[in-house]
Amino acid sequence: MRELASRIPLPRHRAADLERYRGRLASFATTSGERFVASCWDESPFGSWCGLLVAESDGCRTLYVESEILADDVRLLHDIDNVVLADVRIARAGQEWAVEVVPVDGPPLSRLTLTLDSPTRRGAVISRLPSSVTETRGFAWFTEIMLRVLSLGVPSFRAVHAVGRLRDGRREHHCARGERVITAVSGTYTGRPLGNLTDLTACGFGFSDPPRHPAVGEMTALRQR
Repeated sequence: MRELASRIPLPRHRAADLERYRGRLASFATTSGERFVASCWDESPFGSWCGLLVAESDGCRTLYVESEILADDVRLLHDIDNVVLADVRIARAGQEWAVEVVPVDGPPLSRLTLTLDSPTRRGAVISRLPSSVTETRGFAWFTEIMLRVLSLGVPSFRAVHAVGRLRDGRREHHCARGERVITAVSGTYTGRPLGNLTDLTACGFGFSDPPRHPAVGEMTALRQR
């Protein structure tokens, strides 16, 4: 623990020098073979927007997003093979997320519904902390240390990171603000039934793979300008 802590670089950038992305990420997999990360950003340098990142059953990584500008921004963080320009709509109501993907040049490609449980014990604790604590680079580094400690005994945490670098060398910090378990999924993707909910395997998205168990995380990403 002390060795890990000694490797933490002291913050050199003021809060004003950081770009802020504030929203929610739903990560899950199904027995059809696909792994999904649906993002819904309420606040970002580009305003509010949604996207869907899919690791296909053959390993191909496809991003659905509304513009090339957003696609370029996501490419700074993740490894992507294909980009499909689409209107990604995410409606949150109670215990459900409704996700619809409508390509700009075609009919709806995907419609799915996620059912969420109550906040996890960890998520309930984090959500009680003030944003002055959770939305800081120091809190992200604390999370990174905990993930590294967990990875010593739990291999599924080895590809999960809270701190990393973009393609252009800038550093990004991911600050968790809450977490809820996904208990069920229904719908279709590319016209095929999704099947049942299952744990995620490695997606190869770069920066960080999603946690193994399907969940929705509330998150703030802090990025150097």
